[in-house]
Amino acid sequence: MALLCPRSLKNIYLGDINPQLECCHIRQPRTFLHHIGQTHALPTPKKPTRSMKPTLANVLTLAIAFVIAYGALTPPGAYNLTTGPASLFDKQQHITAFALLVLPLTWRHFRTALWLVPLAILYGVTIEALQPLIGRSASGLDIVANTLGAVLGCLPGAVRAKLRPSQSAKPYDP
Repeated sequence: MALLCPRSLKNIYLGDINPQLECCHIRQPRTFLHHIGQTHALPTPKKPTRSMKPTLANVLTLAIAFVIAYGALTPPGAYNLTTGPASLFDKQQHITAFALLVLPLTWRHFRTALWLVPLAILYGVTIEALQPLIGRSASGLDIVANTLGAVLGCLPGAVRAKLRPSQSAKPYDP
C-alpha cells in the first residue's frame, strides 16, 4: 500500500522545506515539490493483537443479555418461578443472571470490568424502570441484586488475571 511519507509530511508541516534534506525512505536529495503527490511504499503494519472478530465471550455476553431482557420483560403470568414478591430465590436469579452476564468478557480480559460492570448496572436499572410499563413491579432490591451479581461475576476474572503472568512483564522484542 502506498502512503505519503509521515516523516516528510511532518517536516513540511513544520515549515522545513530545505531542498538538501534527504527523504526518509529513498535517501536522495528532495525538494518541497518532491513530496506533493509523490508516494513511497511503507512497510506493512503489524497485525493488531486484538481481533475485531466476534469471540465466544462476546457472543455469550450478548446471548445472556437477551435472556435477561426476555425474562425480566415478559408480562406477568407467563411463567412463575418465584414463591413470593421478595423471595430469596428471585434475588438468587438476579445475582446469577448478572454474574453470568459479566463473566465471559471479564474472564477473557479482566480490564473490561472497568466499563462492563457500570454498563451491566445501568442495564439492570433500565430493565427495572421498564418493568412497570408491562405490568410488572420494579424493585430496588432487584437493582441491588443485579449490582451484586455484576460485581461477583468479575471475581473469577480477577483471580485469573492475578494468577496469570503479566503481559507487561515480557521483554520488549521489536
